[in-house]
Amino acid sequence: MILPQAIRVAIPALANTIIVMIKNTSLVLVVGLFDLISSGKAALADPDWPSPAAETFLFIGALFFALSFSFARFADFLERRGPTAH
Repeated sequence: MILPQAIRVAIPALANTIIVMIKNTSLVLVVGLFDLISSGKAALADPDWPSPAAETFLFIGALFFALSFSFARFADFLERRGPTAH
């Protein structure tokens, strides 16, 4: 069977592509809603909700890092657990 071997070879490239997509799309969760960066900018512009800019963008960056890192670890797990090529 060639499919298990092809999946094992394709996992690293697929994982890298998904991580790049996460970073480049700024995580638009649902069409029509603000993405994370726009939500942070809107929160900073609201005078009723005073929040420091540094903490807002550090939190957004932490979310990006957590998603990217967790997906990279999951892809590594899939790569190690996948079928071995003999």
